[in-house]
Amino acid sequence: YSGTGIAANGTFITNDTPNDLGFYLITGITGTRNGEKITGLQAPGTPMPGNEPFDVDDLISLNTQQLTGKGFAYSTSEGHYSSPFFANFLPKPGYLEMFSAPTRPGLKNLGLEDSELPISFSATIITIP
Repeated sequence: YSGTGIAANGTFITNDTPNDLGFYLITGITGTRNGEKITGLQAPGTPMPGNEPFDVDDLISLNTQQLTGKGFAYSTSEGHYSSPFFANFLPKPGYLEMFSAPTRPGLKNLGLEDSELPISFSATIITIP
């Protein structure tokens, strides 16, 4: 995915069978965001640090809307967190990325170094034999 000042790419590992709405559970992630190595996937049902109390669900689909409103989240090698999600509450629904850099003890929710910006998001399937 990408946006103003944002360049992220990588690979998801998912379960093999989608749910009734066509969403697969992401179980692993590798890649980079703005040159920082992605180091971990946030567990479903928990919030990304700096974005409490908004839990992620780690679901992705090959349908037109590829992420849910909860999205997925990951950590990077520099201690940052990112969470792409589908924002159906916007006048023109689309994807946003919540970015958090919780560098100060006790930091909760949006701080000066955090952002929520529009992104373009696209995922394709690669089957590994």
